[in-house]
Amino acid sequence: MASEIIARQGPLAFGPHLPDDIVLLRTFTYEHEALIAQAALESHGIPSMLKSDSAAGMLAFVHGISIAVRAVDKERAARIISEKV
Repeated sequence: MASEIIARQGPLAFGPHLPDDIVLLRTFTYEHEALIAQAALESHGIPSMLKSDSAAGMLAFVHGISIAVRAVDKERAARIISEKV
């Protein structure tokens, strides 16, 4: 299955391949969990995007939904997500 970007936001809006300065932070089982994490990051000024290998979201429970951030934001974003999600 081809990777699909299911949500694009701010400076992280790009095609299906992640640039070197973008890292996957965490993978969630359900889309709503990833959206909550993305909202928490956004409220702290950290841009992010959601990435799925799940046939347009229909099989997210099999492959999960990953959240990606800029490499420079990784540690801060991980702390925020661990506190909020």
